[in-house]
Amino acid sequence: MKGRVDRRSFIKGSLGAGASVALTSGAGCGWGGGAKPPASDGWDTGEVLHLLPSANHERIRLKASFREPLAEAPILRAGDHAASGVKRDSRGVFFSFDLRALAPDTRYKMSIERADGSPLCEAWPL
Repeated sequence: MKGRVDRRSFIKGSLGAGASVALTSGAGCGWGGGAKPPASDGWDTGEVLHLLPSANHERIRLKASFREPLAEAPILRAGDHAASGVKRDSRGVFFSFDLRALAPDTRYKMSIERADGSPLCEAWPL
């Protein structure tokens, strides 16, 4: 079905996007000058530059970088579960998330939001 992303596709696409960032030259995150990264399968990346996921049947760890520094930690949501980001640099561009206690074989609506609840990218299914 169009618009649905399974876990393998999400991880495969995120790893590809992360590799693109790692291979981009320049000081920092690539796509400098406020430009957006290339779109992937119609998903609106919003403020997200890259996602590096690691997941199992009950947990997802996610590293993310953003186009602009964030003054407050973003929040990763999966259904009713939420995890605040942990800042990984002095500017507030890189954050990591550790979302636990997910139910196996369950579809979640994932999202990354600013502290005020506004979305940083389009939500996706997991």
